[in-house]
Amino acid sequence: MLKSIVWGVLFIVFGADAIAEESEYYLGGIQVNEPDHEKWVSSLKHHWMNTVSATVYANHGVWNSSELYFNQEDPGLVAEIKAAKAAGLKVVFIPRVALDSKFPENQNLWHGMIMPRTDEDLRVWFKNYQRYLFQWARVAEEEGVDVFGVGSELKALTHTVHAEAEAVMKEIKSFTDWYESYPEKVMLAAGSQDILKSHYEVVLATSEAYLEWAAETYYKADPFTSVTRVQERRALLYTLWEETIAGVREIFSGKLTYAANFDTYQNNSLWKLLDIMGINAYFQLRKDLSPLPSKELQDTLDQAWISNFHDIRQFKERNETPDQPLIFTELGYTYKENSSVEPWSYVGKSIVKSDGEPRLIEWSTQPHNFTERLYCLQALRHAVNQPANKFFRGFLYWKFTTLKRHEEIEPFAMHMAPETVDPAITTLKEMFVPTQRDKAEPEN
Repeated sequence: MLKSIVWGVLFIVFGADAIAEESEYYLGGIQVNEPDHEKWVSSLKHHWMNTVSATVYANHGVWNSSELYFNQEDPGLVAEIKAAKAAGLKVVFIPRVALDSKFPENQNLWHGMIMPRTDEDLRVWFKNYQRYLFQWARVAEEEGVDVFGVGSELKALTHTVHAEAEAVMKEIKSFTDWYESYPEKVMLAAGSQDILKSHYEVVLATSEAYLEWAAETYYKADPFTSVTRVQERRALLYTLWEETIAGVREIFSGKLTYAANFDTYQNNSLWKLLDIMGINAYFQLRKDLSPLPSKELQDTLDQAWISNFHDIRQFKERNETPDQPLIFTELGYTYKENSSVEPWSYVGKSIVKSDGEPRLIEWSTQPHNFTERLYCLQALRHAVNQPANKFFRGFLYWKFTTLKRHEEIEPFAMHMAPETVDPAITTLKEMFVPTQRDKAEPEN
């Protein structure tokens, strides 16, 4: 019954003014671990998608160092790009950086916190990063890649918007206040006391690591020096990124983007140097675990996406880039219940409100709920269907798989084989590229 209703709803397609031409639209995603590239790209085409999201990783040493190391080649990645282009698909290629977990200093931190210690370390880091980017930009150019990303979720390193002294101090205080107070909130939450105590130890270690990061990164001991240092460093970062992006353009003739985390795109002043604005769009769509009737849940998710796009439009206006195309360089929801509460969470535990009170939630134990993911995507459809959001040019889903067994290892996995029972795959293939759907019958 649900599937019939979904099909009926999703055959109502966008009007001509509410969607970009198919040639300007990117709809697709990244694979889990596909053994057969031809089958992978054929499955994308079967579901009316036109883009493969490809990626490669460099490893980073200690978070405050300039150490960066990466492989000189990746035959599997190149084979995937070749298969995509041979099938007539677009390719968005985004090199990424991962913190190497073998270093104790990196425990409890994430790649968005990479920040070499001194100005000289920063310059060395960018030289290393440029070698990494330029290597893959050459591959992207040779293979006919359509869009190349100059980075992903390098939160601290792309925080380049100038802020006055008062704003910097407020930023520092907000960060430290949150991590100083969070462990206590854990102990006040509802849930199993044994599990809460265990989680408290994890949270305490994470908070201590983040506060140590802040103390070094912001020079917290001397507020005046801290503000001046932060402002000077952000100016230097902009210059180094400007040099890096110019270097990529000398190699790669396609369009450039950057994949900003959903909560930091407004701190990035690099957008005017790029062709496409990119956001990894794990926006929180509701803040309370309390169960909602179907209609109320749908309305809540609709309003959340409308609000997110309102914020994006306001930022683009302030940034004087109102018409710059936007793609969601990542968008994903797990197939678990409450995936709209913290779309970025799939393992571990969180303290989230339930009926207004803090409660412990263990993400791996959440029951399957394909409908909630469906509603999240339908809500996105409603938002991008608004004429004010015509700058939106599609998204790359995290992650697709042609193999049902991949759901056991990847909670974000969306099964896209012809026999899939996941209603969300229908939403994707019908709602975003109607112009392409109308042109021909899908491949068998």
